[in-house]
Amino acid sequence: MNEVEETLLPADLGEPAEAPYPPAPWRMRGQFWAGVFTATLPARLPRDLKPFGIACWRVLALVRYREGTLSYDELLFGTPARHGLRIGVYVEGLWVNSIPSLWGGRHIWGLPKQLARFTWVGDTCRVADAQGEIVTLTVNQRPSHLPTLPFVGAGIGRLDDHPAFVYTPMRARLGLAGMRVAWWSPRFTATAGALSRHPWLSLKASPMTVTFPAPTLV
Repeated sequence: MNEVEETLLPADLGEPAEAPYPPAPWRMRGQFWAGVFTATLPARLPRDLKPFGIACWRVLALVRYREGTLSYDELLFGTPARHGLRIGVYVEGLWVNSIPSLWGGRHIWGLPKQLARFTWVGDTCRVADAQGEIVTLTVNQRPSHLPTLPFVGAGIGRLDDHPAFVYTPMRARLGLAGMRVAWWSPRFTATAGALSRHPWLSLKASPMTVTFPAPTLV
């Protein structure tokens, strides 16, 4: 029988009181899974951003930060976008099970973090917040055995109504994510339309180390 692992958070997952958080940079180690899915509706981006690639692409990422500045789980939903020659994932939804991460993400990088509970049963993770279930998905948690490689990720938040790019240097062993979504929340389908259950492109970084520096405003 698979062991159930559930994060410990207050029963009320509503808006928490503001709490202290570490300054940038944050340096952490853990596991990361990401997939690019196809939606039936184009992304609704701010006027200063343009789609990168196909406007109906959506990115779903699940992360477990186990060591370092903070330890928490994270779920990201966003759209590949660009501002001129700068490229990143515009973050439409972001959920964490850490109150310091929530407030640090909002204030340092302008990321729309919300509280959620992450329940793991084997390779299946169910993420739910105060409004109910967000998504249920499965991933491949086995460590990768390829050589460790360096690369850089990029996310886009908003600070003072400007795009805030965070470029994240990473070192990771890459592999197949094995990602499949069993259920999408209607809060996604309201903006994206129908979403595929399988990503057309996915990868995992297991293990990985990552640094989150201060953002670059454009």
